[in-house]
Amino acid sequence: MLTSDSRPGLSRPLRQAMSAGLLVEVALDPLPPSDLRRVLVAQLGEVDTADLRWILPPRPGRDLRAMVAAAREIASSAPNAEPSPTADPRGDIGRPRLSPALREMMLSHLGSAGATDETLLDLIALVPDAGAPLIVRLAAGQVTGDDVEHRLERLEEHGTVTATLGEPPRIRLTDGVVELLLPQTLAAPRRRRLAEAIVDALTTIPETVLSPTEQIALASLSRELGRDVPPTLLTAAARASLREDDPLLSIQLAVAATEAGGGLEAETALAAARIRAGRVDEVLGRMQSLTSGDDDAHLLGIVSDLMLLASDRLELPGGLDRHSALATTDDVRRVALDAFLLFALGDWGGASRRVAPILDQVDGPLAARAHFVFAGGALLTGWFGAAERSLDRAEEILTAVGDDITHIRLARLTIGRYTGRLEESLRQSRDIRDLVLRFGPSRTSATATWTLGTLLLISGRVREAVGELEQAIRGLTESGMDRMALIARCELAEAHAGLGAHQEALAAWAPVEASVGAEGVVAEQFRGKLTETRAWTLAAEGRIGEAADAFIAAAEAFTLSGNSVGVLAALASAARCGAAERVLPWLEAAADEVDDPYGSLLRDLGRALADLERYERDRGQADEEVRRAPTERLLEVGGRARTLGFHLLSAEAFARVARTLLVAGDERGAASAALQREEQMRLCGFERLILVPHSDVRPLSLREAEIGDLAAAGLSNREISERLVVSIRTVETHLLRVYKKLGIRRRGELVDALRSAPRTAAEEH
Repeated sequence: MLTSDSRPGLSRPLRQAMSAGLLVEVALDPLPPSDLRRVLVAQLGEVDTADLRWILPPRPGRDLRAMVAAAREIASSAPNAEPSPTADPRGDIGRPRLSPALREMMLSHLGSAGATDETLLDLIALVPDAGAPLIVRLAAGQVTGDDVEHRLERLEEHGTVTATLGEPPRIRLTDGVVELLLPQTLAAPRRRRLAEAIVDALTTIPETVLSPTEQIALASLSRELGRDVPPTLLTAAARASLREDDPLLSIQLAVAATEAGGGLEAETALAAARIRAGRVDEVLGRMQSLTSGDDDAHLLGIVSDLMLLASDRLELPGGLDRHSALATTDDVRRVALDAFLLFALGDWGGASRRVAPILDQVDGPLAARAHFVFAGGALLTGWFGAAERSLDRAEEILTAVGDDITHIRLARLTIGRYTGRLEESLRQSRDIRDLVLRFGPSRTSATATWTLGTLLLISGRVREAVGELEQAIRGLTESGMDRMALIARCELAEAHAGLGAHQEALAAWAPVEASVGAEGVVAEQFRGKLTETRAWTLAAEGRIGEAADAFIAAAEAFTLSGNSVGVLAALASAARCGAAERVLPWLEAAADEVDDPYGSLLRDLGRALADLERYERDRGQADEEVRRAPTERLLEVGGRARTLGFHLLSAEAFARVARTLLVAGDERGAASAALQREEQMRLCGFERLILVPHSDVRPLSLREAEIGDLAAAGLSNREISERLVVSIRTVETHLLRVYKKLGIRRRGELVDALRSAPRTAAEEH
């Protein structure tokens, strides 16, 4: 607790808490507001006097006294008995209501300037990460005579709330502590009125597009109001609550989900919540019975992972009551267990965020596991450098004790595809796959083959990727790694789609859609990947506009799951389908969240494609400088993509340049770009690019090809004229045409250019 006044006397319970190490006091000399203002000006520059009330307490010590008073209220009113797991998850909030003085203090610091601001802040605290349009609509229904959207923008400008870019932007309070406390200061009638409005509004939104915090709010507030909640929503909310700091809430929601008929998905959520709370004895027997009574291989794999965690226990304390549950959430081992549970349930992003604060506080095998879990989530969020550092630490620990590190090496190769080492990762992946296959089929060999197939796919070598992915799917399925097999099937469908094989893509994708289903936790986890794969099948069928819409929908689904890399890749694919101008602001924001060089490559690709869309729309009015700008940027992006190993992106960029320059009448420039396109397409095994309309450069005539071949062989113009019995002028004229069609300027470039040059049997063309 921080004191900034003249060391007020602490009560006996607080002194006892400090003696027990539960509280730490940091005592500072009193700092008058005038001195504090000088510090702020020195650090931040001149501060508007009108805004100082947002920063400076009206008088020293007021915050501390209000917080101490609130703590005393909570302590004096908290029940001594352990609450029932099936009790209303929010039943004790608002009874008693926390100190009105505490509410006034928080609203003052948040910059609340009236009823509209207060309503907005209450709603955002009740439903963190809600969509901005939803918050505006809810607030407009509670207050009149004010511009709600303008007030929300004002709160964001002052840093009171933060908004994510996306569709829709999602809002939450900047101060996490206030976000937790503010709902508990609501008077009962106001809380019920806001809860009813929130539930009514969220109920109209499909469960599939609700954010995790919206799921928690809808399930919890609906139960508080006595309304029925679907088991699928209860299960999703229970799983989402594992990211938060209230173990009791997780158990309550999971119990409600199982009682409502949520099935094995609800049982796994309840098992995770109980393991988290240390109630291991309640878990093992129930989970063992589940493994023999259900044929859902994917969920049974999760059950198996949870059983390992339950039997391991990590020496965690058992038992649960509201006081111990909330007081021990910062315990290092308990936080580690939270992360491992989220990881086992497939929430890699949530697991990574949960474990990040304790990475420096763990050691031994626990540290290796924690670093591996963090790396998995960091990979999805685009923190490639942080992921590699954690993998290095995990490998160091496991090597020291002689444990297998193959999974660490494969994870590092996966990261390498985004950090400029794609070709190197491909070579190493082949070596690892070949090495582990010497020992026969295994989980490791299946994973290694899948890794190789994925790297081939992202590099653009789709024909080779098809064979590796088909083999990986067989190995993953035989090893019981059904979740990975489903993802590999999606990638196989994308590989077929890239080749334009629409029916083969559908055949690979259909079993995934049937297995995952339309709703439920598994469907929620796979929604982004399934939607992205569907977009590729649409593109393979030639429905490019619909594919762009599907890619945008995939980005929205990836946003909900915290997969920043998935968001960026889906938006870049939408841009490649002709929606670059439409998605550019979101794509640029997404690229800023992902480490380079991958983030900057896709950002610059999106910008170049948006420029090209504007040029093609205004082609009749564009001058040469306007025309050259997008093609030069695309050439640069294509070259960079080639260097980084993204050959499909490179081929598409060169193809767009060739097409644009050919239409503009620049045959030499078009031919040069087309040659680079053909080089990349041969490397990928493509016959055509499904996202770029094909436009051939003019082929060489029979005579042009003949003269060009002789010149490339080293013959002079005179020697060619004598051999073909034509004039030297004819040789020179034909060579000039060859140079122009091939996009070259010197005789020395003929050998390479002629290898892939299009030819015709016509005498002249």
